[in-house]
Amino acid sequence: MKFLNYISTLLVPSKMGQRKNMNVFISLLIMIIASYVISLPYIKTFEDRAYETYCNTESFNFRVMDSQCSVETEWTEEEKVKYGSDYVLTTVDELNDIDFVVKGKKFVLPDGVSDLKDVSFNKKEYLLKRTVYYFDNEGTKLDKTDIFYIHIVFDLYDDIADHYYVVNDKFDKKLGEENHYLFVFYTEGFCYRNEYMVDNDLISYAFEYKEQNIDFKEMQELDYVTKKVTDLLIPESKTQYSFNGFVYTVIVPLIAAAFGLLLARRKVVLQKYKHYYNMTALATIPVAIIFFAISWIPSMISFGIMELYWVAFAIYYCIVISIVNRKTNIN
Repeated sequence: MKFLNYISTLLVPSKMGQRKNMNVFISLLIMIIASYVISLPYIKTFEDRAYETYCNTESFNFRVMDSQCSVETEWTEEEKVKYGSDYVLTTVDELNDIDFVVKGKKFVLPDGVSDLKDVSFNKKEYLLKRTVYYFDNEGTKLDKTDIFYIHIVFDLYDDIADHYYVVNDKFDKKLGEENHYLFVFYTEGFCYRNEYMVDNDLISYAFEYKEQNIDFKEMQELDYVTKKVTDLLIPESKTQYSFNGFVYTVIVPLIAAAFGLLLARRKVVLQKYKHYYNMTALATIPVAIIFFAISWIPSMISFGIMELYWVAFAIYYCIVISIVNRKTNIN
């Protein structure tokens, strides 16, 4: 019975006032555990849905290179005249013939080549053309399509002073009404950029090569590149989910406790910052449990239900302190 009474002081708002002087380190521990709890479903399921997520996220928009959402399109005579002098107009099959290999986190010189300056495809900007399809929320292909131009650039030098491709000059300033997409490959990493980043004044995504190998001769479809990028992005995205969970369950309660103290009347049950902070910890418990349960549902994850956690927490926390402060007897 005593155990049940104790549990009720952690979960029942009308009894939570009994825990107002709880050790703040216990409250902090509750919140840290909660941060792990609400982010766990995202972390555990993300790897299986990562590529689809990046395809549908505007800032990545990998669908422009995805073989299920786009197809390679032939160049028109007008485009050959327009782009032919500035770029190497190419196809996936022709990219497949390029001897670009990354092993051990670094570009490997082709057989018979002893210097980066002698690599035949170095300092070249290849351009591919793709028709990209649009889909509705049910995954049905729509009649609407767009043409995208994919830039593949090789800027392979060990000395940064030798690099020739300045993204701001060679990509950003040349964008017109067309849709463009850029990958620049360096000896130890690559950068990725699209028009969304340009329009929103965002820096390019830059990555170092990791343990994975890249070999253009293995390329059957252009999404070979974006799937390699996905492998690099997955750990970063998981870390971001963990960070978001920490912010929602540890940082937001610190602010909520301060607001609770500032807005409270003088003669109430909760009178100190510590009291309000402990209430945030107790309010966290049921909200975190509910979000943990519903976040395993695929549709909820796709919706981004975690982003609403702080809203649910704030509402429940206000209910808790309102009930506790109306009590005249907390024993």
